[in-house]
Amino acid sequence: AGMFDPSGGTQSITYTYTDANSCVHTVSETYTVNVIPTASFTFIIDGYDVDFTSTSVGATSYVWDFGDGSPTVSVANPSHTYAGNGTYTATLTVSNNCGTDVHTESVVVSFITGISKHADLEGITIAPNPSLGIFNVMFSNIDNKDIALEIYDAKGKLVYLSLDKQISGNFVKHVDLSVYSTGLYLLKVNSENEVRNFKLLIK
Repeated sequence: AGMFDPSGGTQSITYTYTDANSCVHTVSETYTVNVIPTASFTFIIDGYDVDFTSTSVGATSYVWDFGDGSPTVSVANPSHTYAGNGTYTATLTVSNNCGTDVHTESVVVSFITGISKHADLEGITIAPNPSLGIFNVMFSNIDNKDIALEIYDAKGKLVYLSLDKQISGNFVKHVDLSVYSTGLYLLKVNSENEVRNFKLLIK
């Protein structure tokens, strides 16, 4: 006897019967059940650059419309550069042989240009990256500056904030994001009128 689960995926059906001679026979078959896909995605904004990650279920093909008139893209996890600030409607259409689903998100690009570059934030390295959630943000040759770190998840939610005052010389900031899920995060390093952005990947 067996139970058939129509929810999708690989299913196994087993049939057992007893013949007239009291011999027991068993026959098993494996089937793949496809269902209509469910579209969803997350994204990380870094200036005008946006990294999109599909979190869709059951999809075999992808079509991205970034909402700015640019050509569509047919990969699962694309990156896109917008021409300027604005609110764009990004649309992901996913399909398989059972059907199609569509998901949209508003992408708000608000990049402040003209921020001056100083030597203070030029010597930043992050290791390990990717990591399991523990990152070391290493600074070199800091000249008596206040350093603020902000980390945002793919939905733009602030998940980490720190402020270290009057940092000089070489400095290492240990960042623990191990309680958060895997994926891309945006690190913003602020020092007075200078800002630098970095991508962190929790694997």
